[in-house]
Amino acid sequence: MGVRVALRNGDVLVGEPVHTWTTERWWHPREQSYELLAVPSLEGPFPRDASLRIVPGDLVWSREPVPLPPEVPAFRDFMRGTGRFLHRSPLQVPAHVIMGNGGYHAEEDGYGDFAWDLVVTDDAGVRFRGTGARNEDYLCWDLPVVAPAPGTVVEVVDDGPDQVPGSYPPGAVNNFVGIQLAGQVYVYLLHLRPGSVAAAGVRVGDAVQAGQVVGRLGNAGVSLEPHLHVTLLYLDWTPLDGSPLRTWSVPGEWRGLHVSGAPTGGAPRTWSVPATGEWISSEPF
Repeated sequence: MGVRVALRNGDVLVGEPVHTWTTERWWHPREQSYELLAVPSLEGPFPRDASLRIVPGDLVWSREPVPLPPEVPAFRDFMRGTGRFLHRSPLQVPAHVIMGNGGYHAEEDGYGDFAWDLVVTDDAGVRFRGTGARNEDYLCWDLPVVAPAPGTVVEVVDDGPDQVPGSYPPGAVNNFVGIQLAGQVYVYLLHLRPGSVAAAGVRVGDAVQAGQVVGRLGNAGVSLEPHLHVTLLYLDWTPLDGSPLRTWSVPGEWRGLHVSGAPTGGAPRTWSVPATGEWISSEPF
């Protein structure tokens, strides 16, 4: 089922409702909500891809359910069919999902609602040695990070210092790689070690393949411990309310993962959305 949304400026959008952001928990709350609509008929090349529309609540004049034409793909099928999904794990060893979609990421002003935080554990589920007071104590520390999908590198930050575990400095510089998948959908990999992207020979404009090393896992930015933050972002190039362009975290899927509720024994899944507490790998484990 779809919706027909009439806007106060006279425009009309017909699409599939995917998600609604309520902003009460945001770091910077607002007095309205935002809705994500999938409108595959508006797909186009960057920067004219409007297949995903962010609709501010205060622009809505009316909203009513309508059937979608049978030829219009569902959001999930549209994302799969246009390459807007993750082909593999960004780590080469089994990874533990300490947060998968929602949780504290729902506070991040719409930038993290569908993000995953990945670490590495031993067979007992322990993710660090000793006291965990040093970055080097963590099993994921300094591991290679690979591109989880093919695409083009659009943004790199590589000079933020790693933090001491347990610190949470607001405004700390985050190291990351952003990879364009299709249209205005990107995958971002955050909290990389300083200098590791350059050391991997990755630059803005490079075409990368799934499995290609793009950096090493660190603890840069606003991070309590070494981990890898993974999220799909949609760049709203022409916001409906005329506000500055920005990105939004959008739902995504992984293809071909092995998934388990324990550190061993993962079962293959054609498509998955890893949940908090699960372990994932691109190879049997």
